[in-house]
Amino acid sequence: MTITLPEGSSIDVITGSGDTVTRGALADVNVTTGSGDVKVGDTVNSVDVKTGSGDVIAGHVIGNFECRCASGDVRCDGAAKNTDIHTASGDVVVTAERWRRYLG
Repeated sequence: MTITLPEGSSIDVITGSGDTVTRGALADVNVTTGSGDVKVGDTVNSVDVKTGSGDVIAGHVIGNFECRCASGDVRCDGAAKNTDIHTASGDVVVTAERWRRYLG
């Protein structure tokens, strides 16, 4: 299934089994899945993922990144101000975002 939303939209996804992929700048992304990989691309305000089995990859998260996995690897390429990750089995990789102050 493919869904097209305006930039800045929020989305809630619930699946029993299946991958979830987002592209584009979204506000809040909430995904609950029994089994499936979750990939959140681009810049988003917040990400909340709950998965029984599956890998989770997030791009740049501005606000909150929460992830609960029973089994799966978790990667956040631009960590949020508030990051909370729980996994029973899997690797976790978090890259801190370097905040820069620009002088004009």
